[in-house]
Amino acid sequence: MSKAMPETTVCTLPVIQGSPTDWSNLLSALQVAENLTQKVSYGRKTVVSLDLQLYSKCVQLQSRNDISKNFVFRMGELHVVFTVLKVLGKFIDGSGLDQSFEEAGIYGSTTMQQIKDGKHLYRSLEAHFTLYITLYKSYIKKLIENQPEEARKKLDEGFRNSSIFLSCSEEYKSCNIQGVHTSLLDLLDSIKFTDMQQSFDACLTHQAKFLRNYMQLFESLLLFICATREQNWDLHLASFDDLSQFFFA
Repeated sequence: MSKAMPETTVCTLPVIQGSPTDWSNLLSALQVAENLTQKVSYGRKTVVSLDLQLYSKCVQLQSRNDISKNFVFRMGELHVVFTVLKVLGKFIDGSGLDQSFEEAGIYGSTTMQQIKDGKHLYRSLEAHFTLYITLYKSYIKKLIENQPEEARKKLDEGFRNSSIFLSCSEEYKSCNIQGVHTSLLDLLDSIKFTDMQQSFDACLTHQAKFLRNYMQLFESLLLFICATREQNWDLHLASFDDLSQFFFA
């Protein structure tokens, strides 16, 4: 009895001497990959993960019918994150937000420039996360202030209970974090918090709109990272769709 074909096959391609960005070298490597796929898993598409530069070249080859339509090209998660970090850096460049890190003594000018260029993964994520949390506190405060009195009281109570919970001991948190999280989600659902956000965001203008757009872009990046770590395919596709529009900005 023959063995069943494996669902996934990982192969190490032979090294091709020369630059991977050279058209002939790239085409040769893709042909080798396709041949391996057909031998190991006949009839399946060949999925190839690439950085942005090689991805764009492969898409061009496929659009000109130089290679088979059975290829599925995708950018590697790390390259997606680096690309979005660079976009975020361009977004805040010269806005005053970047200078605030220097004036606060958090980063020097050289480090801040590297962060805006997206050259340091963890440092860039840390900087943007710090900025995001700072902006989000002001955003939530203004959002609550613009709600009717009944909804405002419920939101105040819910967020206050969460803050008290976060200030408690580690032993308390380890036993109750799931319950507090569920209670807060139930509260937000009961008052239709998502609809509140959408209505509030639609009224934002000028600088407030600029800051909210930055926050939403970073939120999409956090969702993409979460999807990668948790192997959540639906969330990966949704967050990647939000981010793809910025890749060539």
